[in-house]
Amino acid sequence: MSFFTTHRYWENPQIFEINKLNAHAHWTRAQEQSLNGDWLFKLFNQPEQVPDTLIASTAPEIDWDTIEVPGNWTMQGYDKPIYTNVQMPFHANPPFVPTENPTGVYQRTFEHKHNIGAPRTVLRFGGVESAFFLFLNGKFVGYSQGSRLPAEFDISKFVADGTNLITAVVIRWSDASYIEDQDHWWHAGIYRDVALYSTNETWIEDFFVRTPLDDAYQNATLDVDVWPRHQHDPRHLEGHRVQIMLTDPISDATLFTQTKPVATYDLEQVPCVRFSTEIDEPRLWTAETPHLYQLDIQMVDQTGVVIDKAQHKIGFRQIEIRDREVLINGQPVVFYGVNRHEHDDRKGKVISRESMLADIKLLKDFNFNAVRNSHYPCTEEWYALCDEHGLYVIDEANIECHANYNQLANLPEWTNAFVARGNRMVARTKNHASIVMWSLGNEAGYGANQAAMAGWIRHTDPTRPLHYEGAISRWKGENWDQGHHVTDVVCPMYSTIEELLDYSNDPKANRPLIMCEYAHSMGNSTGNLKEYWETIENNPGLQGGFIWDWVDQGLVKTTADGEEYWAYGGDFGDEINDKNFCINGLISPDRTPHPAMWECLKLFQPFEITAIDLENGVFELFNRRFFTTLDNLVFSCEWHGLTTHTQTQLTLPSVQPRQRVQFNIDLTDVGHYVLRITAHKAEHQDQLIGWSEFKLREIKAKANATTVFPSVTELQPMERSTIIAGGIASRISQGKLSIGALEHSRYPQIWRAPLDNDGYVFEPEREDKYLFHWHQAQLNTVGEQALKTWHNPDTHSLHVTVDDPAGIALHQRISPGDDAVRVDTVIDVDPSLPALPRVGLQYQFDQSDLQYASWFGRGAHENYVDRNTGAALGYYQSKIADLHEAYIMPQSNGNRTETTWILLHESKTSYRGILLVMLQPIEFSISPYTEAELTTAMHTYALPKRSDTYYLNLDIKQMGLGGASCGPDTLPQYLVQPGHYTFSFLAYGVESKGEINHLLKTLF
Repeated sequence: MSFFTTHRYWENPQIFEINKLNAHAHWTRAQEQSLNGDWLFKLFNQPEQVPDTLIASTAPEIDWDTIEVPGNWTMQGYDKPIYTNVQMPFHANPPFVPTENPTGVYQRTFEHKHNIGAPRTVLRFGGVESAFFLFLNGKFVGYSQGSRLPAEFDISKFVADGTNLITAVVIRWSDASYIEDQDHWWHAGIYRDVALYSTNETWIEDFFVRTPLDDAYQNATLDVDVWPRHQHDPRHLEGHRVQIMLTDPISDATLFTQTKPVATYDLEQVPCVRFSTEIDEPRLWTAETPHLYQLDIQMVDQTGVVIDKAQHKIGFRQIEIRDREVLINGQPVVFYGVNRHEHDDRKGKVISRESMLADIKLLKDFNFNAVRNSHYPCTEEWYALCDEHGLYVIDEANIECHANYNQLANLPEWTNAFVARGNRMVARTKNHASIVMWSLGNEAGYGANQAAMAGWIRHTDPTRPLHYEGAISRWKGENWDQGHHVTDVVCPMYSTIEELLDYSNDPKANRPLIMCEYAHSMGNSTGNLKEYWETIENNPGLQGGFIWDWVDQGLVKTTADGEEYWAYGGDFGDEINDKNFCINGLISPDRTPHPAMWECLKLFQPFEITAIDLENGVFELFNRRFFTTLDNLVFSCEWHGLTTHTQTQLTLPSVQPRQRVQFNIDLTDVGHYVLRITAHKAEHQDQLIGWSEFKLREIKAKANATTVFPSVTELQPMERSTIIAGGIASRISQGKLSIGALEHSRYPQIWRAPLDNDGYVFEPEREDKYLFHWHQAQLNTVGEQALKTWHNPDTHSLHVTVDDPAGIALHQRISPGDDAVRVDTVIDVDPSLPALPRVGLQYQFDQSDLQYASWFGRGAHENYVDRNTGAALGYYQSKIADLHEAYIMPQSNGNRTETTWILLHESKTSYRGILLVMLQPIEFSISPYTEAELTTAMHTYALPKRSDTYYLNLDIKQMGLGGASCGPDTLPQYLVQPGHYTFSFLAYGVESKGEINHLLKTLF
């Protein structure tokens, strides 16, 4: 029998590591050699196909392919990535996995020279998915499971002088797959760094730093435990000393240094050298003040020679829970958080330093202060960067059993695997100031195995609270009063606002509530965010939450024509998949922010300005920060007219954290409609950090908006007619209507290409989704029929009527005036119909003549009625081509709310075009695609290729976004209910900006 027939560890949950070293804090060793680069590679269909002669070989298979390490083989032309959410990618029967089990064999050589001063050699794999056997020079070294944490092996007795051969046999599916069933792509391979390092026979194995503060949160105690180790016998540590030194990198001053001997121990004891000292008034670490100090640890032998070193940047901070609040350094904070997967659209789970820094910059620029590592520990550098730049981190154990929820959590044969994953997570990253909670995993249920994990972590690190949603999950029949043994916070998923209020008002609720997931941001989404944060900020016991999630998990794929696009589940021949449910980020895979990010920026901004007495220019500034002033911000006043925008500097008084101060602005004779007070970073004045705005004048056209129509019987049928007014011609011809360059497309426009929150296009039969009811009512066909056209000889007005069989009737009048065409519209919707996607009109036009749009309304980015808090009111201009928002799954997009006028014009400097002035604010969007085209296309490449035809949507009202792809639906106040709708606008042909200014000044 072959080795892999008799050593089937991958189907035994009680064997998850063999000869693997204990986990410990991570630091870079002085004698470390990277083994990243090209490795030899061969993929087999199953482990049993790997011949014994191969793993016993001492020479590399030079005729094999080469593959990049770190890298997933699934992203390098072998096998395929698979995306699932809850379901396993194969028939679930734990602990057994499919016979067809892709197995990659990696080989590479390295040169080694025996060093008397460093006789011990360790081989380190930063991350391997999902299980692997390690061989060196034909000898079995060890075995490891646990894809998201390092595996280290002492290879001292296997390594030889000269050339050495590593053979790593990586198995894609193992019993570990059942507890790594997270909502992300299944990959395979050696995807994190591989390195060798050497130590003396005596070395520093581990250390643990704690920094408790005094009652006044001013002075600290520095507690450092150091574990020295001898390769053979701890009694040989006698005579060795451990020295620690703490320095301030800013002043380069040494704050503390001390040397202690290693006590003599017998074989039954684990040696530990403990240091403790008082540090007066250190600069404290928070996400707002990420102050770090340098800790150096040295091991010195009997002759005074330094034989090992460890370095780490530490932060002084204390975390505790009191009075239903998580306190950082005694101060309650709010977690403006997001869930973050490790994802690269070209390399899968391989994450570069540049990508991590890009994520952190975006997080900080958009006012986030917290990240949940969903749903596994990240690469080591991530934690150091979060320490440095200031983010509160929940580190999460690599445990999720979503397809086998509440099953494995109660089976004793899985207990050791659960505990080991918690143990190794804590051991590796325990010294990072950014980690404020330990999470026991995600969506695995609640049982004895979580209790065992919690007990071990609480004993090992009592300085941090525990987090675990599975113990309180109402989705699975638990309640928020349970789980005290394993979670110190109530951390629900996708709670309704009513549930949050009930918890806040419950006298029995004694833990802080922090939503571990909310505001599911799938596609054009993230509605209702304002209502969540109004609830959090105004009710006790609520401390924020973590949006799901950070980045769209699209993978780059290329069509037969060479067009790149972002693919999702099912696009790689993965038959078991969950389609586009992985496309739910606030940013695209290339780190371009989606419009929802601007909502986050506004709601999470570090200040708020309110008008105390707007008429007299009295305002109040509130500092929402918890630890710092606003002195690093530069404030300005932006004055917005209907077609103008000017800016003046604003000097504000300094204000302490959580305090308020009043100030004045001279508002006499400003002549503007909106005052916007903005703040930018002093060191990066192009980076907007927040704003508050105030309407100084009513923004409403003076024309009468009352719409009264004669009955159709009073009108004359008409096939063709033209009226000219306001410099444009309006025509009816053969059932077609045009107003200047605008030709009707859908009358009325009721349909929108389904958002992910409206319903799953892959599951249109789901009756709990609006999409099902829209199809049942045939709303997707409304507006397709020919128009009935009429003429009123008394007023010389044109009339259009539509009586759709779905129960929606339209009557429109186009009237000539002295200087404009007036368009009045009435749309009546049968009360038996469901809530509608939208109510409005659609026109098409040739974009070759009209390439720019200017408007006054909310912008500049896409916004909707329940996601426009972060879209400021003002005057904007954009290329028409840039108004379309290209979501990975095509869907309706590009909306702008509270619009009072729109100008379609030739170029950025030429204002020749058509001006539409609304007699009441509306919503608009412009797209190169019809809603029908966006509905049927499942990928961006499937959208039609056209150059000039664009579609203008004028909506009386459009339904909000909500979050129903996974979470609460659109709130009632943002629905479009059946009923009677009217709106009117004036159309002008214009030649210059001066003419536009004159018209708008007359009308407003």
